[in-house]
Amino acid sequence: GCAADEGRDERGGLLEDGPAGSAGSDGLVDRSGGEEFVEDIFRNGAVDEAVDQRLIGELHERGELFVPCGGLGGEPEGLTIVDGVAFSLDSNTTEGFAGLDRNGILHVGFYSYEDCVANDIVHAVSFGPILISNGEPVEPPSSSVNPRTAIGQRADGAILMLVIDGRQVHSIGATYQDMMDLMLDYGAVNAINMDGGSSTVMYYDGRYVNSCSAEGGQPRPLPDAWLFK
Repeated sequence: GCAADEGRDERGGLLEDGPAGSAGSDGLVDRSGGEEFVEDIFRNGAVDEAVDQRLIGELHERGELFVPCGGLGGEPEGLTIVDGVAFSLDSNTTEGFAGLDRNGILHVGFYSYEDCVANDIVHAVSFGPILISNGEPVEPPSSSVNPRTAIGQRADGAILMLVIDGRQVHSIGATYQDMMDLMLDYGAVNAINMDGGSSTVMYYDGRYVNSCSAEGGQPRPLPDAWLFK
């Protein structure tokens, strides 16, 4: 649910090979089977001090272990793809899916791993609900006001990133309906809600540009984030 540096993703391209992974028919690499060493390394969300820190660093460098800000580790929920590498194949989320293909087109909906291969998805996370699909607003479930995060895209390809503070004196937050309305106002043709609450953080030009609702304003560790440059 955290976001950084609004812009257009130009990288694209599916990885054809890689360690500890099996390639799909179009080269999408599956590295989701790492639970055995994750369980060995992490105990209740904290790094076991007896583990060689160099091993953790090597696994992270190879893309076989998520080590988010704070260094406490974590695993994303739902289908997750980074640079064409599938770190999680769990597509049972009932909330939604957001993925960028190799041409920088944002896809929202309910995707399986096979759907990602067929659509050349190279970056993806799972959350929701979906706010706008193919230019049409999707009626969101009722919700209270909270800190919110969303990602969307205009017809011209521009990526929209929306973060709204909440649970604070200066801003109580927003509902899903508020998020959908704002995305429509800015011309989004596809948009989806991301994790909010203490996960609602935007980092731009070397600093946080919003006020995190977590105690003390300190962002909590997250296993994944949208990064644009």
